[in-house]
Amino acid sequence: MKITRYVPLILFCCLFSCLGAKAQFGLFNSNDLSTVNIDNYTDEQLYEMYSKAVNSGLSESQLYSLASQRNMPAAEVDKLRNRLEVILRQNQLSQNDDFKGLRRDSSIYRQKDTSLNRQQLEQFQNDPTIFGSELFTRSSLVFEPNLRIPVPSGYVIGPDDELIISVYGYSEKRYTLRVNEQGDIYIPNVGPIAVNGLTLEEAKGKITSRLGASIYRAIRSGQTKVQVSVGQIKSIRVTVIGQARKPGTYTVSSLTTLYNLLYLCGGPTAMGSYRSIEVIRGNTKRTADLYGFLVNGLQADNILLQEGDVVRIPYYQNRVTLKGNVKRDGKFEMKDGETFRDLLEYSGGFTDDAYRGAVTAIRITDTARRIVDVKSGEYDSFAIQSSDQFIVGKLQEEYGNRVVVSGSVPRPGPYELVSGMEVKDLITKAGGLMPEAFTPRATIFRSLPNKMPTAISVDLDSVMNYGASVGLHKNDSLAVHSIFEFTDSSYVSVEGNIRKPGLVMWRRNLTLRDLLLAAGGLTESGDSSTIEITRRLKNASVDQADHGESRVFTINLGGDTGENDVVLAPYDLIIVKSIPGYSVQRSVLVLGEVISPGKYGLQRSGDRISDVMQRTGGFKASADSGSIT
Repeated sequence: MKITRYVPLILFCCLFSCLGAKAQFGLFNSNDLSTVNIDNYTDEQLYEMYSKAVNSGLSESQLYSLASQRNMPAAEVDKLRNRLEVILRQNQLSQNDDFKGLRRDSSIYRQKDTSLNRQQLEQFQNDPTIFGSELFTRSSLVFEPNLRIPVPSGYVIGPDDELIISVYGYSEKRYTLRVNEQGDIYIPNVGPIAVNGLTLEEAKGKITSRLGASIYRAIRSGQTKVQVSVGQIKSIRVTVIGQARKPGTYTVSSLTTLYNLLYLCGGPTAMGSYRSIEVIRGNTKRTADLYGFLVNGLQADNILLQEGDVVRIPYYQNRVTLKGNVKRDGKFEMKDGETFRDLLEYSGGFTDDAYRGAVTAIRITDTARRIVDVKSGEYDSFAIQSSDQFIVGKLQEEYGNRVVVSGSVPRPGPYELVSGMEVKDLITKAGGLMPEAFTPRATIFRSLPNKMPTAISVDLDSVMNYGASVGLHKNDSLAVHSIFEFTDSSYVSVEGNIRKPGLVMWRRNLTLRDLLLAAGGLTESGDSSTIEITRRLKNASVDQADHGESRVFTINLGGDTGENDVVLAPYDLIIVKSIPGYSVQRSVLVLGEVISPGKYGLQRSGDRISDVMQRTGGFKASADSGSIT
């Protein structure tokens, strides 16, 4: 019994030792895996190790458990699990001509069936448009049984399960017992106890009763208590048949659920059902619907599998297509009696810009296709048939009760059109007319019933002051013009010795002094006595060869008395000249073999080098006066 128990462990260690011998970076130690680095091993080496392990009878969960028992760090165990997951998924069904990596009877092998034609092969390939197919194609979704939680009370005990019996209180004792092939555990001084087929709660009651009747009589008085839990769990064999991407017999953990197994077998094929998956146990059959999990996250159908269970994936019965403005389009499997409202729920509902008043259904009859308009009031009752196609349109950019006002009103924008609404009512809603509004004429832009655009002129003086009635239609747009739309933007320009040269907006009665003040005043070099103003001519004598193009006159502001100020006209060009004789200081830099090198200012425009050299004190004795640079 003990030899049989440790055979997988010995084999596992030997495999790791063999694997380490092939690695370029260190060796796996068969007794201590604490220094193992999974990154040092290639995919081929890990795949070979895994294949030999499962061929020897180890399941994936047992493989990882044994790695932990041999002190492999938890991070490396997770890394091993992730690496193997990627490797095994790469060996799944190819979309070319081979089936790869089918796992049957805990073995990895390659199966090639050259008798499959293209149509048969396509049904095994993944169709990403089928709702729920992403559950079995995304590598980030890993449905593994959680081996680190207590087994449920309804867990059925069988051979190879490890029971941990803790006796405490008046007596203290701990037993770790494995269920043998006959379904018994053996307690010293008590004898064999048959637990096969019992739930954990039933086994606890039976074990407690036998212990209390034999060596721990204090159990009857309550002075001694018994706790029973499951340690290492058994492996079970389950079979997948029907429209699975990888049908076959699987050896898995006894905590494996239906969803775990479906992920292992790759899920349904393109022809398989997601809503009528059968779990056959003995002579009973239970049906699971994956849509409960896909839509609402419910796991009521996530059945805990047992030894000998058969999972059958039948062909789908009713499948429809939903396209257009819904949150999730694609192909959906429907049950008999379900309506378009149910289909909408599976798709997540309409998008924000969807037209919800009706949808278009394309239905296949015995002789032809026909189109059915499904109104919104029929969504709850419209029965769906297989192969129906539903198209959800987009809401048009059109309002049923909108009018718009723009231009010289305080609050331009869209407004609600009510019955009998007129132009005066719309302007009143927008806060009235602005002072600069051009009242002799406004424009209504309107679309005729045939969508032909047209414009209608409105006299706002008559509407606002004399009661003229001008009605509004749906989607009318009223443009209120401004008087400034009909005038140019006038400016004057100032250049030269001014602190802020540039363009200044022209205003009525703007004078030259006002302009110079707005421009920051004259600079130190600016001459206020000879300011030139260049003014446009509007009536130039263009019929003459040497005609004038502008008028130029010079202004002497005469200090700060305000005399000789000039009112400027639009587009005047003002040029402020420099004061005659104004000069900026100049200097030279003398370096080298002179008595006092440094910077020297020039006194006259005719200063020579000799004048500057005289001021430096002359040359040093070491100077070469004949080569001044």
